[in-house]
Amino acid sequence: MVRVLRAANRPVVALVRPGSDAAELESIGAEIVRGDVMDHASFAGSIDGAGAIINCVGGKRGEPRPDLDGVKNLVDAARQAGVRRFILVSAAGVGDSYAAISERAHEFLDPVLEIKAQAEDYLRESGLDYTIIRPGAMDSEPASGNGLLTDDPLVSGTIHRADLARLVVECLDDPASLGRVCNAVDSELIGVTFF
Repeated sequence: MVRVLRAANRPVVALVRPGSDAAELESIGAEIVRGDVMDHASFAGSIDGAGAIINCVGGKRGEPRPDLDGVKNLVDAARQAGVRRFILVSAAGVGDSYAAISERAHEFLDPVLEIKAQAEDYLRESGLDYTIIRPGAMDSEPASGNGLLTDDPLVSGTIHRADLARLVVECLDDPASLGRVCNAVDSELIGVTFF
């Protein structure tokens, strides 16, 4: 997403964990803030004056999951700083998109999907101008240009991260995306997943 935003000459402040390698982000012109979404005080002042927040945080097995508390901290910080626009990258399988992913995927993902659902609810109830995007499986192939957002919560499959980034950035300036919850998928990879 940072690459897409910087290619459009938009300023970007990227929150990265202390100790993370941010050299690539810096090389393309992102301002780096070292902090932790789980610790509101570590980043709160850095969002003053921001036009929007894009939240695509996640965690790894064995780490504390930022999918709920991290989202809450960012939502609260946005409200305190007067930032109205908030885009949350969530996941297919959350809420009314439960049946969009396989039962096998649910066996693996349900604990995370449950907390992502709570995070979505918290954002919806926040009063912010939100968009929630639920990608299915993601891969790191080059952009195909076939990424799409659908309001049908049962459409899922695979999407390339580069295509997802473009879709997220397009939502920033699209008033039709306000209050929208949609699934993101590659139109050529609907139903194709890793599970």
